[in-house]
Amino acid sequence: MRKKYTYTMIVAIDLHNGIGKNDELPWHLSEDLKRFKSITTGHPIVMGRKTWESLPKKPLPERQNIVLTTDKNYNAPGADVVTSIEEVKQIVNPAQEIFIIGGAQIYNLFLPKISKIHLTLVWDWFDCDAHLENFNRKRYNILNESNMHTDEKSGIEYQFLTLEKRK
Repeated sequence: MRKKYTYTMIVAIDLHNGIGKNDELPWHLSEDLKRFKSITTGHPIVMGRKTWESLPKKPLPERQNIVLTTDKNYNAPGADVVTSIEEVKQIVNPAQEIFIIGGAQIYNLFLPKISKIHLTLVWDWFDCDAHLENFNRKRYNILNESNMHTDEKSGIEYQFLTLEKRK
């Protein structure tokens, strides 16, 4: 019997699907970071090398950290390093929801396999150099949608959505 893996994306995007600038988030939303921690704790998380290197604390605690890179000799202390989606499957429990946490190349690689997205929609445009390519919200049903939030420090407006791929 073939194992079924569940891939869930967690991402924050602006109104142009921008997700980053110079390997960093172009915004700081503390509620988004709290939500990220709450949702991903206890699950395997898959990220690219640049995302791993951008983490202020490595590895992210209480999660199986997986770094997907083309560099077979890459070393990420505290994380599992893999070079393909097939290798990801070999080291995770298929019963667990696998979270894809970035960056752009990793999101775009997994996007066809994603069944659910925890999305933070930032209601503004930012000067981003990394985007979620080929993402179209119309291909997803909204399972949950929060009210509009405003970050106290920056004044940035944002919203939390949970999306499910249409069958």
